Amino acid sequence: MKAKDFIKRGRKKAEAQNLSDAIKDYNNALQIEPDNYDAYNGRGIIYLELLELDKAIADFTQATQLQPDNPISYQNRSIVYFQLEQYQLAICDLSSILRLDPNNVEIYVARGDSYRSLKDWQNAIYDYTQALKLNLNNSETYFKRGFCYLKLQQIELGIEDFTQAIKINPQNEKAYFYRGGIYTAINQIELGIQDLNRAIEINPDFADAYHTRVGCWLLLGDLEKALKDINEVIEKEPKSAQAYCNRGTIYADLENYEQAVKDYNKALFIDSDYIDAYTNKAITNLELKNYHQVIKDYSKAIQIENKNSESYYGRACAYYQLKQYAEAIKDCSKAIKLNLEYANAYFLRGDSYSYLGNKQKALQNYHQAAELYQQQNQLNEYQKVSKLIEKLNYDM
Repeated sequence: MKAKDFIKRGRKKAEAQNLSDAIKDYNNALQIEPDNYDAYNGRGIIYLELLELDKAIADFTQATQLQPDNPISYQNRSIVYFQLEQYQLAICDLSSILRLDPNNVEIYVARGDSYRSLKDWQNAIYDYTQALKLNLNNSETYFKRGFCYLKLQQIELGIEDFTQAIKINPQNEKAYFYRGGIYTAINQIELGIQDLNRAIEINPDFADAYHTRVGCWLLLGDLEKALKDINEVIEKEPKSAQAYCNRGTIYADLENYEQAVKDYNKALFIDSDYIDAYTNKAITNLELKNYHQVIKDYSKAIQIENKNSESYYGRACAYYQLKQYAEAIKDCSKAIKLNLEYANAYFLRGDSYSYLGNKQKALQNYHQAAELYQQQNQLNEYQKVSKLIEKLNYDM
């Protein structure tokens, strides 16, 4: 048999998914003709399908060397590089194709995808724009360019592209989803809900759309609808720590603190380093006056992230409630070190010093708190601390 006969038979075996025998045929072809482009390219395609990617790259590389002006092997190799997340190498191959075929829409889109994966939004936009100049009727390309505009905070251009994507393909759920997200972010909540409704209508299993709509209901103060949507998210993504944490927050807002704690615990069972779950659980336990648990939760949060002033202040509040004023002072001091304008921490530290009988340090902290409250236009707090300063000065 000649090499071309082995190649022809190899292709048929590959089409029949008899891949191991197809490789043998391509091997036989290469024994007869060691420089056969079709044998290398065909075998590389099988290796790609088998996810033997290093072998695929080797075969496609050999093919490009044999026929440097043939775009097919460059494109095949770029697919492998993309799968390996070697995006710069994919871009090099796709650029080689565009030098050979400067009007190839598919390749502009593919190179744009590689730039997008590198978060090189500007170059991705350039390539998607070139593709759209050659083919204006591609909904997915408008969506991809809109996504890049969104990442660059070019909101109006993002909305325009998502709108065009929807116009071309009214079933483009992702375009509705992202446009809905933008509308929500710019406080056009009703428009956001309309788009998210449409995304869910197209795909009832679109968990992210439900999750984003939760945020809309919360902004509108509709906790019951928010709870209904977050339940949908959990049903569709039962291993989502974020979903349980968010439901916990909704329950807390509904003052169902026990259920909130249960959900935070579920979130932490899924992700034991989920800092938001620890801090939210601590806040909820503070409402329940479970002060020892508050200290445990904030301590764990601090262990994960020790640069968060809120965690130190929250733990200080629990120590204060337990009349452990020295510990409260330590944590307030840590919070202030991280945030010099933390008025509440100065106030609490002042209270703690006051209970320990150190009126001078109490006054220093009250004065600092009063100054910050005034600067921050927190008039109620300013009046409260001013009265304490007046009383303390009188007692002294």
